[in-house]
Amino acid sequence: MIAGSPDTVDDVENSEGWGKVGATEGDLMVSALVKPLDGLAVSATYVLKGDVTDSGFDTNATGDYGDGIIGASADIDVGTLAGLDFSLGVGLSEKYQFENENNIFAAAVYGAFDPIAFEAQYGLKTYGNDRTEHFLYAGVDITAVENMLLDVYFGAYNLSEFSDSWFIGGDVGYTLSNVTYKLGIEYGGGTSYAYDDNYYATNKTAAGLWIVPSISVAF
Repeated sequence: MIAGSPDTVDDVENSEGWGKVGATEGDLMVSALVKPLDGLAVSATYVLKGDVTDSGFDTNATGDYGDGIIGASADIDVGTLAGLDFSLGVGLSEKYQFENENNIFAAAVYGAFDPIAFEAQYGLKTYGNDRTEHFLYAGVDITAVENMLLDVYFGAYNLSEFSDSWFIGGDVGYTLSNVTYKLGIEYGGGTSYAYDDNYYATNKTAAGLWIVPSISVAF
């Protein structure tokens, strides 16, 4: 896939008659996804400039656009490759922003076999040579009862600041006639993982207990 946007100037008129459109940086993105085997997928992307606020580094960026972003990911479904009768896989991803030498690496292990499904994630974020963050998430879903939702999860946005970034929660629910009734409960030491992802905000105000009922309808 190839995508791009033009470099515009301040006097470009908006077609809807809303007035002038501000200057916009031109950009170019090239990406590829390859699936050589059933159970194996690899992808890579390069962005010429890239909006750094979409890279998890907005507080450390020198401007709205970086000098380039490169990323790659792989999904290795071991269960499918080995012909197992249960699901087991590994996911890897890497993202690097050249301007500030910021980097994100993530790894996940997932699987499912009756009566549970599980997922564990680890993320490493480095801001040049200034700061390092370690993200951790682990969750288990109970699949023993059909149409019933029951899961628990635990983790931390940054293990180096564990007391201000940890969270623990779970969901219980049931689907009846395409209507799902769910109750989520979570406690966060600095913010909520499922309901208010503002750990990176300057003023963290989401610490505490969350009790969230919900109803969803599928057509």
